[in-house]
Parts: sequence; C-alpha cells; structure tokens
Amino acid sequence: MATRKKVNLDQSQTLDIEVRKGNSWSLVVTFKNSSGVALALTTLDYRWSMVVCPLNSKSPSYRSTGVALKSAILVTPDSDIKVSSATPNMETISVNNSGNVTLATSDTIMSDVKSGQYVYYLQYKDLSTTPDTVKTVLKGNFLINSDASNAI
Repeated sequence: MATRKKVNLDQSQTLDIEVRKGNSWSLVVTFKNSSGVALALTTLDYRWSMVVCPLNSKSPSYRSTGVALKSAILVTPDSDIKVSSATPNMETISVNNSGNVTLATSDTIMSDVKSGQYVYYLQYKDLSTTPDTVKTVLKGNFLINSDASNAI
C-alpha cells in the first residue's frame, strides 16, 4: 500500500500587526538566509508590495491566485498584488543591504481608514527570473484600533 505524501510550498510567515487609527506607523522587518546572514536587498532585483484588505468571514479577502476579492484600504505604490479597487496610499517600501524592509503609513492616511480587523499580505516579485518569481513572505491580521483623540 502506498504512503500518501504531502508537500507544502507556502513559505510565508504569519505576523499580526496592530496599529492605531490616526497615528503614523513604521515597521522594519529583517530578512535573513538560512545561515542567519542578512539579505543584501538593495542588490536583489525585487519589487515589494503590501496590501491591507477587509476581512470577510463568509469569503476570503485573498485568493491563492493573487486576486483580492475586496477593495484594499492600504496599498503600496506600484503594487503587484491585484486588488479589485485601490489607490496607493502607503509609503513606498524601502529596503537596505542589512536585510531590512521598512513599511510605513502616515497619520493623514491612517485618519481616513476605518478602525477594525483586516488582513494583509507582503510579497516580492523577483524580476531577475524568467518568468518573474512571486513570493508572499508575510501575511496576517491587521488590526486598526480606534482613537478618539485628534492629532496634536
């Protein structure tokens, strides 16, 4: 009798992010190789994208085909993540040769989004491969807490 085998090619990690409505935020994520050495990201031909979509318990906000079913509330400029409707409103993702990827959004943009629970995806497209290699490296819940105060 044959033994059933399974392979999981999803290498994305889950990281939940919590921010406050009306507050600017910045998050630095460091990527390293399997030996623990930081990746020289500025020398790699990667284009980074992030999208934050509404969470809908009846249907997923994101399909494995890379098509978001709902409009994104936050999206990076030149995003390769396909969303049904979105205007880029996050800052451009910055990278460095110490393996750091910096994600950020201004207080002005965060004042315009509704508080609540969302999902996000961070991925890169490797333009040096043919065809382009696309990998989602982070995903998770994106919680926007309400804030009754106004900016100082």
